[in-house]
Amino acid sequence: MIVLCRVCVTAPPLLGEASPSLLIQKQGDTVDMFCEASATPTPTLTWYKDGRELVSADHVTIVGRRVRLLGLSAADGGLYTCTFNNAVGSISHHIKLVIQGRFNTQSIQSITAHFTLTVSHAMPSSVSGVSEYKKT
Repeated sequence: MIVLCRVCVTAPPLLGEASPSLLIQKQGDTVDMFCEASATPTPTLTWYKDGRELVSADHVTIVGRRVRLLGLSAADGGLYTCTFNNAVGSISHHIKLVIQGRFNTQSIQSITAHFTLTVSHAMPSSVSGVSEYKKT
């Protein structure tokens, strides 16, 4: 008979430090997100974006407990989740990533605004400071 331990202690994952629950970044920026947890036995970590497992590809790098996204675009916005699992439990942390677009003022030639003023009350016969007005 092989005895692996005399007293085996197990504990479900307990979340440690992690990125804030809301991150607001600009298009083109780089963002790093992280989650840490402790447990016995050591937990596995899986990252998700909008409920689908996240894998390293193109501009997404997953190293250890960190995810780095380079050259952010609007498509990178969403709900990121880190989930730690072991034999006795699991814990998750959610990070909402909002990507702000860049406003290109060169693409705007001119802006014209049209306003309509509707007066629903009777106007007085004279108004001080106004040289001319029209009753409707």
